[in-house]
Amino acid sequence: MSSRILGPLRAGVDGEPVDLGGGRARLVLAALLLDADRPVPVGRLVDVVWGDRPPASARAEVGVAVSGLRRGFRGAGRRPATRPSTPPP
Repeated sequence: MSSRILGPLRAGVDGEPVDLGGGRARLVLAALLLDADRPVPVGRLVDVVWGDRPPASARAEVGVAVSGLRRGFRGAGRRPATRPSTPPP
């Protein structure tokens, strides 16, 4: 995995870009990258995304953002399956 946080946030797997989703997911990923190799409490991610005015659904929305990021990373670097074609008889 590669990531860039100076300038536009980007990430890739095996040279293929990862779809990072919207702004909320990007903020969550940036916070996770800044604390790489350390657990980041959900409360910290809520603070990063909403500051001192989080909605009641903030924890659930962080979960949705993380789920979307996981989906993006799982799908990155995979090539679509192709079927060999044979010429018509």
